[in-house]
Amino acid sequence: MISTKWGEYAQAMIRQMVDVVNQNGFLLLQRYPDDLMVHDRAYLTRFARPGMVFAWCVGDSHSHLTIVGLTKSDTELVSALTGLGSKDRFFRIRCSADGAMFDALSREEFARLATTPVPYQVKNTTDGIALWRDEELVGTALIRRLTPEPQCTNATYEAIIRPAAAVSEVELAALETATCLRIRELGSLFAFYNITVVKPMATTASTTEAACYA
Repeated sequence: MISTKWGEYAQAMIRQMVDVVNQNGFLLLQRYPDDLMVHDRAYLTRFARPGMVFAWCVGDSHSHLTIVGLTKSDTELVSALTGLGSKDRFFRIRCSADGAMFDALSREEFARLATTPVPYQVKNTTDGIALWRDEELVGTALIRRLTPEPQCTNATYEAIIRPAAAVSEVELAALETATCLRIRELGSLFAFYNITVVKPMATTASTTEAACYA
């Protein structure tokens, strides 16, 4: 599974989000509490860590989070969140070692987050992906389909992620996110998958050897 070691950090963020909901008088927790307390909590538990940036849209009937600056698709999703409700509030959430900072944004300021630069490049390999940041390899993922029937909509996959030596927590999150996106491309939005992060590559490995590892 993807690492959940930042669970307490994510829980503190959820408490801050509940405060925002209550301060704005939103009916979210009465109407659709799972949006925040189940789905957002799971998303943050997987990916919230110092250095991460999230875009958050919240209103009476919905709460939507997306990561900004790791993948193009997640970053551009911000645009789709600007027209959900006239009463919605918009936030940029910046994660640091001291906790999460919530920046209230106008609808227009929030929309501009969709143009946040993404420094990572994904290269598909024969058996998975390799993720690069500029000229540096972040890591690779070996992806294998476990469900043999090609017509099966909810296919099951496993992925073995091997980061390069000394990658940051944010870079590891970028590798995990890129792996999830690739699995969905290979299967569907509803594909089941299990991700395991293994020991980093040896520092003596060449970038060519590392890129071919998966």
